[in-house]
Amino acid sequence: MELDGSFESLTYSSHSLTKIQARYHKQGNCSSSCGEIQSIKYPFRLKGDPSGCGDSDHEFSCVDDRTILEIFPGRFYVHNISYNDQILRLVDVNFANGSCSLPSGSVLSADRDVKDFRFGGFVNSSRSLFRFMKCSKNISSLQTAANYTRVPRLTTNGSYLYAIYDRDYYYHRQPQPSCSLISVAPVDFDQDIKFPSYEAVMELLQAGFDVGWSVECRDCSLAGKGCLSTKNPHHFKLS
Repeated sequence: MELDGSFESLTYSSHSLTKIQARYHKQGNCSSSCGEIQSIKYPFRLKGDPSGCGDSDHEFSCVDDRTILEIFPGRFYVHNISYNDQILRLVDVNFANGSCSLPSGSVLSADRDVKDFRFGGFVNSSRSLFRFMKCSKNISSLQTAANYTRVPRLTTNGSYLYAIYDRDYYYHRQPQPSCSLISVAPVDFDQDIKFPSYEAVMELLQAGFDVGWSVECRDCSLAGKGCLSTKNPHHFKLS
């Protein structure tokens, strides 16, 4: 069964559908703002908003005029909300100011699975990401490690940190023998980048990534059912 993102398209009993539509119309009149995000409305809300506004699973914080979404265990600045496409533009707080750090957390597993049940649609339709690898020795000169970009400011005595730009399964899963995966961070796809410089790594991380949301998929996940997005972010397939 395919859904077009609207509440009316869900196949519920008439009683359940009426309850959902009533909740939508009741909460749809609420709107708040924080810094550059001027229209925060259903399903989103800010901490401190009236209890009837938004959905409690989709709550933002407003800190120093910055809208923040927590996706355990990470924290992300919200740069844009597209209600038509059901897409958020997020930037990890650890990368937003150009600082050199590891991700505060990741919405993806190493296999690109979305960790958070609220965002069962997709993370970056291109599925590109950086894999952060910790290595026990300097492998920069190895030909087999040409796609490992050293992150010098996070390299300490006895360990070396590298970032691998993984473009839609471009990365070969077998890591270097002296390295282990410690974190992943989704980024935009760039067809011109294969072996990025450190500067290109930071630029992509600071630009952020897109994540789709679906209240319908959230509800299905809580009911123990599966939910996958199709290529069109407006459509979701339930199982």
